[in-house]
Amino acid sequence: MKKNKRKELVEAMQLEMEHTQEKAGQLRLIKKLAKLKGFKNHNRTPNQTVTLDQIDKLPPKIEINNITLFDNGLIENPKNPIKILNVGKLSSKRQIQIKKISESARKSIVKSGSEIIE
Repeated sequence: MKKNKRKELVEAMQLEMEHTQEKAGQLRLIKKLAKLKGFKNHNRTPNQTVTLDQIDKLPPKIEINNITLFDNGLIENPKNPIKILNVGKLSSKRQIQIKKISESARKSIVKSGSEIIE
């Protein structure tokens, strides 16, 4: 979004430069533009989120891991990291083999009698 604003500013400045003659001491176009600040990690892989309600809808007695979540259509890519969030409750005992689990989800998983395999 910032790139589009920058392009618009550049075009506006260029139009302004065409209409007015360059004067001595005038700032260059690049100095007039705002500096883009910050750092953006282009290699970032966002977590895929799965809720306890979604896990509860899966058939019982299945070990919950990347492959079973992918096979059941809950995640897009089994190689990207997965995080379980505490939305809803588990009604049956499960074996969960996922590394990233929120603290509140971990408590409710243990409370339901399920097992977390690391």
